Amino acid sequence: MNRNLFFIIMLAMVVMLSGCVTIDSVNQPSTATPGGSVDTSIKISLAYNTSGSYVSPALAVKIPNDWGVTSAYYTGTGGASGMSGYLTVNTSASNDIEAKNPSGGNYVWIGLSGAPRKVDITPAGGTVTVYLRVGTTRGNYKLNYSAGYYSGSWYWTDFDERPISVNTAPQAPGTPSGPATGATKTSYSYSATSTDPDGDSITYTFDWGDGTSGITGSVSSGSKGTTSKTWSSPGTYQVKAKAADSMGASSGWSPSLTVTISMPAGISVTSSQPGTEVYVDGILKGTAPNFVSDVTAGTHAVLCKKAGYDDFKKNVDVTGSGSVSVLCEMVKAGETPSGSNATVTAAASPTVTQTVTNGDKGPGIDYGTLGAAALVILIIAGILAYLWLKSDLRIIPKASSLAGDGVSTLPIKVQFANAFGRARTSGKNREVEIETTSGKIQKVVIPAGKEFAEAVLTSSTECGPVVITAKSGKQKASAKINFTCTEAGLSVEILPAEIPADGKSTAAVTVRIKDDAGRHITPLTERSINLTTTLGSVSTPAKIQPKSPSGTATLTSGTASGIATVKATMGAISGEGSATIGELARRFCMHCGATMSMEAHGCAKCGKTPPSDVDTKQCGTCGVVLPKIAKFCDKCGARQAAQ
Repeated sequence: MNRNLFFIIMLAMVVMLSGCVTIDSVNQPSTATPGGSVDTSIKISLAYNTSGSYVSPALAVKIPNDWGVTSAYYTGTGGASGMSGYLTVNTSASNDIEAKNPSGGNYVWIGLSGAPRKVDITPAGGTVTVYLRVGTTRGNYKLNYSAGYYSGSWYWTDFDERPISVNTAPQAPGTPSGPATGATKTSYSYSATSTDPDGDSITYTFDWGDGTSGITGSVSSGSKGTTSKTWSSPGTYQVKAKAADSMGASSGWSPSLTVTISMPAGISVTSSQPGTEVYVDGILKGTAPNFVSDVTAGTHAVLCKKAGYDDFKKNVDVTGSGSVSVLCEMVKAGETPSGSNATVTAAASPTVTQTVTNGDKGPGIDYGTLGAAALVILIIAGILAYLWLKSDLRIIPKASSLAGDGVSTLPIKVQFANAFGRARTSGKNREVEIETTSGKIQKVVIPAGKEFAEAVLTSSTECGPVVITAKSGKQKASAKINFTCTEAGLSVEILPAEIPADGKSTAAVTVRIKDDAGRHITPLTERSINLTTTLGSVSTPAKIQPKSPSGTATLTSGTASGIATVKATMGAISGEGSATIGELARRFCMHCGATMSMEAHGCAKCGKTPPSDVDTKQCGTCGVVLPKIAKFCDKCGARQAAQ
């Protein structure tokens, strides 16, 4: 290779490496509401050459055509300047930038300050938070984030593409309808109803309260979805439902319906001898043990038969619910039950009746009772031994809450313990997978010979209840904690900032919750925010759905003009924003003073067209310049003095 060419290539590489902007992470919601907003946090870093070179970091966002960027905010994390503040949004990219990125779509370019500013920090890095306004067209989109810098020319070094679904989730169903009581092994039908704001078809998922679920077929919005359930064990179950639309958006869970399931009415028959035939009211029902459920309330005759044994008979009373237990004590034919007195009739004549007893050595020993007692003791001992030896996976947070600031951590003890709470020493390395509904946590390994391992949960910037789930083999465990934030105020943004006073024009109102540092909070539970306005009307309340950074409402103009101040309140906190409701332009006939539409060529009342005299005069009321022959002002309608 030519030596000079080698040095040129090396010099170019040094220039390119003197500053390299990369995207470390993108925190973007996967769903959005049409006409709503999306807050995306993008962590960037800048590899800076300590030789003193300057670079100009920039961030490009590719969004659908009907979206927009409301603002962007940068927080620096290092360097001499500790730079932070709102950023300039530039929607008209230069050709050399455009050529470095995928073509098509709507690009928005965000510089770290001016157009662009050279940032003198070593190293540079931080988080850019971009506030996007979502379009009204539903669908599945891909947003593109690109990082680059300017150092004599533009260098685009990193790209990150993230999918997002724009859709409105169905409303949460009401309490499911269906039987509140029932019996095991019987099928019961349950229904739920929800409405999808977009008119999408809906499927319903039922949680039966026993660890299983059921899903209905697809029905139209507002229609009832029905499915059935058969419980195998008696107990009390909480049945709830949620709705999902055809685009996959799910509602929250409905209120629960309490369902009590009991054993069905019947006769439970067991026998001291296997293979005993069971008859109820003279009808063979099979062999013992057997549960006979096809009986009505009342008295029934139970007969147990087995070859070589005397028949056992007993009458039982069955009520409308619950069951009756019968133990058939089968005795071999010709034998006397142990420990009992029986009367035996001799076969010879004359008839002699004698009483056979247990003998004349005092009270008899009931070996059957002793055996039963010993069996019970053995069963109890076996149960205790099982509970002592059996180990279950457990996770134990060190505290019940954690600051939702995205950096705080909480130790989580992971162990196996028996039913009495005693930790078990692991005989081998046990890997435990751990997941959390918010924040970050990694899997751990309980080493052989140790009783526990410690996982570390890092909070997110979301606030509310969080569920941590652990799994090792077939064993599962869960725990709940709370990410806490200080809700200090509300921010209200209205776009567009001006609408006409025509009684029908609208503007989107976006409401966010702020903490005591002025940062926006993403709640993990639904929040309802009440809205009022000094002009026009505003829809209320604005709902902030779980894991959504904002709620939306609609401001509709009235016929009065002025400043519309929209106030948002949620409990003790509040905030407000404003928009201008502009006065509608008016036009008057210069001949008769009648009101005319802005587009009319002539007056509908007098039929004349506006005069076009070259000589002019000035309206004494509003100062508009008019043709000299005008009798009325076309701007304010004031009558003009005779000329």
